Amino acid sequence: MARNHTQDISTYRIVLGGYIQKPWSDWIEGVNVKWSSIGDSTFTLLECPAMDQAALHGLFARIRDLNLTLYFVERSEPIERSSS
Repeated sequence: MARNHTQDISTYRIVLGGYIQKPWSDWIEGVNVKWSSIGDSTFTLLECPAMDQAALHGLFARIRDLNLTLYFVERSEPIERSSS
């Protein structure tokens, strides 16, 4: 008999310092990329729908590898999904 496992899938909003150009943003599949400026500062906003913890950690590793500045991470309420 298969066991039911629940997995928390959340939506994340991530703010990075600087401007990630379009070619670099293409590696973030399924993530909406927006840009914003306040005064002389430019920010990249990532909206990451339905991302599990493993995908989030992979995204953080890419942010680290690109030497980007992480300013803010916000998580929405998790969506419970079940898998067998």
